[in-house]
Amino acid sequence: MSIISIIIPVYNVEKYLRQCLDSIVSQTFTDFECICVNDGSTDNSLSILQEYANKDKRLKIVSQKNEGNYSARNRGIKLSNSEYITFIDSDDWIENNYLEKLYSNITVNDDVVICVFKTYETKDNIFKRDPNFATISKLYKKLIAQKNKHIKNIFKFTDLTRSVCGKLYRSSVIKDNNIMFFDNIRSSVDYSFNIIFNMYAKNIVFIKDELYIYRKQILSVTSNNENLRINAFYSFVELIKNLDKRNFNGKIIKHICINHLLHRIGKISKNVSEQNKKEILKSIDKTLFYLLNNSKNIGLIYKLKLKLSIFIFKNFNLTGFKIFRILKNIM
Repeated sequence: MSIISIIIPVYNVEKYLRQCLDSIVSQTFTDFECICVNDGSTDNSLSILQEYANKDKRLKIVSQKNEGNYSARNRGIKLSNSEYITFIDSDDWIENNYLEKLYSNITVNDDVVICVFKTYETKDNIFKRDPNFATISKLYKKLIAQKNKHIKNIFKFTDLTRSVCGKLYRSSVIKDNNIMFFDNIRSSVDYSFNIIFNMYAKNIVFIKDELYIYRKQILSVTSNNENLRINAFYSFVELIKNLDKRNFNGKIIKHICINHLLHRIGKISKNVSEQNKKEILKSIDKTLFYLLNNSKNIGLIYKLKLKLSIFIFKNFNLTGFKIFRILKNIM
């Protein structure tokens, strides 16, 4: 059994895949398995994977029909057989001491260690440091200064380190608590995974080394920001329900979740398209009623927030979005 499992979802990345795999096979820490989940690629990605796997037995390939990035990660988790897990996206790459640094900074009392991202701007061919580095460092100091983890700081810290990449997770925390990615959602899923994980984690470690390189590419002109915002809303709905099932239903958690949810509703685009309008209004109404009637530990002020939100969307329909954007900062 290897000490670390690297999980890489792969879908049509022949242009960048070699750089990713080269950075993995050249790691100074060598006791790892690399599970590459080919998610129905239609280009030469699978051939490249097979080429590398033939040279290095630590690389394992599994193929599935195209089900999405998060489904591929879930498949990798189930197949992993190591003490620790790290996720790498197939168009990114890592420094050759990535595994060594992460592993050397995690102890028996730690459940996840996090490093700093460097961003590679594809358009301008330049590297940039994480702009949130200073804020993350300050939040981490607050997090470790307390004997008992402060829920607000966990949410704030996770919000700034929301990607699952650039982290080394204790595998038993994931598997013993059945922590998986929401594979029916396409936005903010990493954030939900990390919130749930960090609620179970005994201790979180943050190191200042820039070890993970995120490739930032030009967004497609066809990308639908409205759908991304709607998906972010659905992702947080799933997170709230998941926290309920796990009995993470303290008052502070619920209040933070409601604030996040209302913020996401407020960010849904100004002019909701006809094809999305009816469905999203129905979903918002249903979700707010769920929180009001089924969720435990909601204080009076937050119940009033929910009732006001329900009133807005029930009585003002599409105009409710415009009213809500005005009120969201107050709420």
